[in-house]
Amino acid sequence: MSKTLSLCMWLLLLWPGTARAQAPPSRWGISLAYFGEFVTHPGVTISAERYLFNNGTYQVFVGAQAGGYVHRRNHTGLFVGLETGHRITMKSGLFFDQHLGLGYLHTFLNGGDVFEADALRGAYEVKDGGRGHVMPSVSVGTGWTFRDGAGQPRWSVFARPVVFWQYPFNNYALVHPALQAGATYLLPAR
Repeated sequence: MSKTLSLCMWLLLLWPGTARAQAPPSRWGISLAYFGEFVTHPGVTISAERYLFNNGTYQVFVGAQAGGYVHRRNHTGLFVGLETGHRITMKSGLFFDQHLGLGYLHTFLNGGDVFEADALRGAYEVKDGGRGHVMPSVSVGTGWTFRDGAGQPRWSVFARPVVFWQYPFNNYALVHPALQAGATYLLPAR
């Protein structure tokens, strides 16, 4: 699937209708987004992107993000991570992107008191310090870039289906689908 998506992105890059930048493009983007684990379990992310290559049509970037979500009566997740990806922006402002990430997820039970049991003390209440997990992720998305009066990109809106893994979870990796939708402010190039 990712090979097919990469091939499609390269074809879009070479498509004659794509735009070329007239002035130095932005080097940074700051995003704020809704992050819904299983779409309906609400959360938020804040992230920053640094464009390693940006010719106005094709961008390669690295970034960092932090966020969290609440799966009511199950758990609360807080995470930080790094990601890399690439994006193709057409002349109209429509874009497609792909992200790969690796992060740290810390989950806390969300549903009442936590108890442990052993042979000597029986069942007893404990404080929930949470559990740490490795959090690899992958997403593909689309969005729209809005330009200022000088024709430079300034804002974009996006929607990305995300799949992330929580490892370990009962000795295996638990897959979580999510939806990330938000806006990015592109800082002016200097």
